[in-house]
Amino acid sequence: MSIKIKRVSVSLILFILFGFGISLQVKSNVGQSMFNALSLTLADVLDIKIGTILNMINGFFWCTNIIMRKFKVNTSDFVQIIVILLNGFIVNFFVYFVLHSMVLNEYFLKLALFIIGLLLSSVTLGILLAIGIIKFPMEGFCITLNNLLHKELSTVRFSIDLIFFLIILILVISVHVPFYVREGTIISFMLLPYLLGKSYKYFQKLDISQ
Repeated sequence: MSIKIKRVSVSLILFILFGFGISLQVKSNVGQSMFNALSLTLADVLDIKIGTILNMINGFFWCTNIIMRKFKVNTSDFVQIIVILLNGFIVNFFVYFVLHSMVLNEYFLKLALFIIGLLLSSVTLGILLAIGIIKFPMEGFCITLNNLLHKELSTVRFSIDLIFFLIILILVISVHVPFYVREGTIISFMLLPYLLGKSYKYFQKLDISQ
């Protein structure tokens, strides 16, 4: 097996695991990461499945990233379009079909499910970014912004989460939709930027993109 085929195969497996991790967080029902909380809030406001909302938000970040780069596009940018569509499909598949009948009554099981999902999604995302074949629009946007501002990736992502939180508050107050910012959000708010930044930097040093 050539190195390129191996990288693609590993990336696809990690991509599916990432979507599964997101789905576990959604099903835990103990609060969500800022990105997922915003997605669920918008899903309630617009009465659309969360995977579809994820596609819309990722599409926004894809367009913004292209604009920030002064419309300099490459092959990976077009790959991201496929990634956007597949990501929403995978999340919808796990949330509404595979995990649809899952019901957890014990709080510590819900919390454990959330932490497992958070660890799975953040670490796999960091590795995917390090490999470089599959790039998620929001993280690609964060990397571009990181290069422009010369800040740590974790700092940039932390700032984006703050903006998400403000949008969620505005929607909850104005439209009276459920508030998905809970204890899980706090855990994610503290751990996601750290885990993403550390896993990305660690696997980047391993030069796994070669």
